[in-house]
Amino acid sequence: TAKGSNGVQQRPVNIIVEPEGKLKQMINRGEQAIGDKEERRSLEQVLNNFKAAYNAHDLARMRTVWTGMSSSQARGLEHFFKGNPGAKVQDACPESFLSITGDSAQWTCKETTTLIISGRPLASSHDIRFSFVKKNGEWSISERN
Repeated sequence: TAKGSNGVQQRPVNIIVEPEGKLKQMINRGEQAIGDKEERRSLEQVLNNFKAAYNAHDLARMRTVWTGMSSSQARGLEHFFKGNPGAKVQDACPESFLSITGDSAQWTCKETTTLIISGRPLASSHDIRFSFVKKNGEWSISERN
């Protein structure tokens, strides 16, 4: 019902309610369409550098791209790498799951970790959210969970 200069008007209206996840994806796609493609490429490079450092089990290199890594996270990774010398990681990060807002960004990815168990590869996948921060024109990972 609407009231206006011509009196009261009544018309049926269809309202479509989208599930929260789908709505978030739609919003993220809109933000990415507006966002700078160069920023996306820079974030992809940060993730590629992270993956390369992880797969090399190089904590020092990991810390250069994951500046928010805590000491306890570093110790946990060091312990994990010692117990799993063949561990590798692969991230699949759909562009539609990237959200850039000013000097911060979030990207939800499907991460697959492969371990060598009894001489055979065993892979497991899970969703992981990378949070990024831009300082002095450079992106880095602030959180990974």
